[in-house]
Amino acid sequence: ICSWCLTDINMSSQIKLIYGFILFLLLLVFSLPVSATIQKNNHSENNNTAKNLYLSLKKNNLKAIYHYLSVYQQEHQADPLLIIFSQAKLAYLNQRPGVAIGLYNTILQQKPHFFAAQLELARSYRADRQIGNALLLFRELSQHLPVTSPHYPEITRTITELTRALSWSLLLSAGSHYTDNYYQTPLPKAHCLHYNPDGSCYASLIPQIPHAVLQWRSDWDLRRLTPLSGSHFLTQHYRVSTRYDAANQAANTVTLTAKTGYHYQDRHTLWQLTPLLEQHFSAGRRFSSAYGLQTYLNQQLSPEWSLGGLAALRQHRYQPGLNSHNGTEYQLIPQITWHPHPAATLYLQAETTVHKKNDPYKHYRTAALHTGMTYLWHPSVSQSVHAVYTRKRYHHTHPLHRQAREDLTRQYSTTLALYPPSFAQISPQLSLIHTRNRSSVPWLYSYRQTEIMLRFERLF
Repeated sequence: ICSWCLTDINMSSQIKLIYGFILFLLLLVFSLPVSATIQKNNHSENNNTAKNLYLSLKKNNLKAIYHYLSVYQQEHQADPLLIIFSQAKLAYLNQRPGVAIGLYNTILQQKPHFFAAQLELARSYRADRQIGNALLLFRELSQHLPVTSPHYPEITRTITELTRALSWSLLLSAGSHYTDNYYQTPLPKAHCLHYNPDGSCYASLIPQIPHAVLQWRSDWDLRRLTPLSGSHFLTQHYRVSTRYDAANQAANTVTLTAKTGYHYQDRHTLWQLTPLLEQHFSAGRRFSSAYGLQTYLNQQLSPEWSLGGLAALRQHRYQPGLNSHNGTEYQLIPQITWHPHPAATLYLQAETTVHKKNDPYKHYRTAALHTGMTYLWHPSVSQSVHAVYTRKRYHHTHPLHRQAREDLTRQYSTTLALYPPSFAQISPQLSLIHTRNRSSVPWLYSYRQTEIMLRFERLF
């Protein structure tokens, strides 16, 4: 009996060991998928946090960056460069560009060709008023960036703004315009404008013959922004313009313009308030002057849309023989701009102007609609097309005209501009402009004009 008992005990202990070993294997098999699932979930959560942090950085969402960065920093597999980049972005959005510059430079020491860090560093240089460093870095980025990049328009616009804020620009243009007054009176007769009571002619019109005129223009332009504090600047704009008309054999206009005022600019808003002073000279004598106040506002609604406008008030004063032209001008110009493609820009602009003169017969108002598109075919070639429709209406009927004057003007133009990388930084521009004016006093004011102009612009 005892031998059987011992045999039974040994068998039961062996069975228990087998069952225990099988149970251990089952637990091990089931625990591995659970562990893998937990690790997978943790990795997915890490990816979601990094993705949300990236989207917050792209949208410049300050609160979201703070939130996701605090969560991401606690993860074991967090990317240290992403953390530094986020800290730099927070410093930039909190208007601490000096701190952002140091952090972005730390990233670029490890990854010298990290485009996002280079672009943000250039923006930080500009915010820190290091215009030279910002301009150098933006130019370097533009040389390696394709035209189709969504950042290309911003970089090219910024380069132009910074260049104009630092230096002079010279614009020389020469061309010819052909004018055809197709309502002219046939030669050799003259059209009588006003008759005396006895029937004799008091004033007559010598009709205009269709002709081509050669002319040239020059514009010296200086725009400078002087930093005050943060987003506040002192803006200065000085311009000297001359125009020579071969038909008159004299420089018929020389214009001096000076504007100095307040300039505010942040990432989405640009606002200027500037007093204005202009002096016009003809044949060495002062012809007229104007002074007033001008304000400009531009609001970036989204990366594709912006809304802006200009309002101006001017007082015009002419030489003693032309006192009847003295008066006040009110102007309002709203504009909306759309960037449907990185290389394309479309705009729609409305304009209304009221001129009040000393002579009530010279009171008039204009309403105009401007539209156009600019397309960058290549980093060195751009083309623009514009159309302007204007209605000009006088308030009173002039006794010489015998009816109220109203002009409807249509103007179409296209310009081809070249921006060669070398050639002394001279940019040639070829323009073709066609204008048709239809007046209610056709024998005096209706005309057609075609103008061809070649311009050369040099930035110093």
